[in-house]
Amino acid sequence: MEYLIICRICNQSININLMDIHNQTCRHNAEQRKKLVQLNLQVARLCEKAYMKKHRNSFETRIKIVIVKIQ
Repeated sequence: MEYLIICRICNQSININLMDIHNQTCRHNAEQRKKLVQLNLQVARLCEKAYMKKHRNSFETRIKIVIVKIQ
């Protein structure tokens, strides 16, 4: 008789005899997904900082031009 259990990480039905192997693989995959999400978040934050810096410098330059024209 084949017994199946549900993996709490990936929600797949797993043969209970293969659970040890699946557990190692599934845990490794979950850790890799977590690292990928963290790296993606870091890249998004860096992109946001670069965008803000670029536009802040552009805005400051425009203000300086206006001040010079007024004087």
